[in-house]
Amino acid sequence: MTHMHYTLGLFPLCRNSFRKFCWPWWKEYLTPSNYWRTLKYFCQRGYRGYADCDHWDADSYFETVMHGVIRDLRDHNNGFPAHLSDYPMGENPKDGDALDTGADKWQAILNEIVEGFEASLEHRLEDTVPKGTYSDEPIEWEDVEGSDGKLMQIKDTGRAPFNKDLYEEWSKPLLAKRKRGLELLVEHWGSFWD
Repeated sequence: MTHMHYTLGLFPLCRNSFRKFCWPWWKEYLTPSNYWRTLKYFCQRGYRGYADCDHWDADSYFETVMHGVIRDLRDHNNGFPAHLSDYPMGENPKDGDALDTGADKWQAILNEIVEGFEASLEHRLEDTVPKGTYSDEPIEWEDVEGSDGKLMQIKDTGRAPFNKDLYEEWSKPLLAKRKRGLELLVEHWGSFWD
């Protein structure tokens, strides 16, 4: 599962978007006078690590970046934190003793953190929500009584536009994975080095 935050890279060119074929949107995006923003954001990320556009959706930006960093650390790992070792600091295993399993423990921790970020990214995507969670029927509106047409409210048609039970059943395991991954991230915060 490789998700990229929309401010990293060529989001409208590479990702699905409901406005993909909307000419006014593309005209705005492809206007050469707007190219400076992409260059500005690129330079800001290189200089200070984030761009002005990342403020708007910072949690999603951090998730995407940290997911990539931890996944890369897991895949190209050369060591593990000393506190995960089976032997006290400074001691070497004697011949015939079991091999140190610290590297295996560290890989399992990194895997769990990556799975937590992937669950969080999946939770943000609307296309992974189970069918039937949201009603396909249009919402009907009506005037609020006594407002002379200035206020509107959703008309009670007897059918629910949102199935809360189905949504909670789908999101509960994803949120539990995310919580566990973030707990491990905090617990091992000083150990992310290679």
